[in-house]
Amino acid sequence: MPARKRFQPAVQADAHHKILRELPERMERRVANIHARNEMLRATEAQNLRIERDRVNAHLHSMPEGLQRLAAQHHVGDLTRRIHKLAQEGLAH
Repeated sequence: MPARKRFQPAVQADAHHKILRELPERMERRVANIHARNEMLRATEAQNLRIERDRVNAHLHSMPEGLQRLAAQHHVGDLTRRIHKLAQEGLAH
């Protein structure tokens, strides 16, 4: 049975050190990418909520007045609350 080597060859050590040297740069880039992706997701969600709110508002105009008020309080109020919640997280609306 061959004896195990107790040292790393220079090539493996250099590759390991290269990975460690690049690690902070990679982490900064990764954190920036995650932040950018989260911003895009929040913007998309806010846009979808606005579209849904506008669709509900358009649908409400064809309803009788008593039902309009009740539906507006329920649906539009909830959508507006969710849009404002997103805006408080840092997304301009």
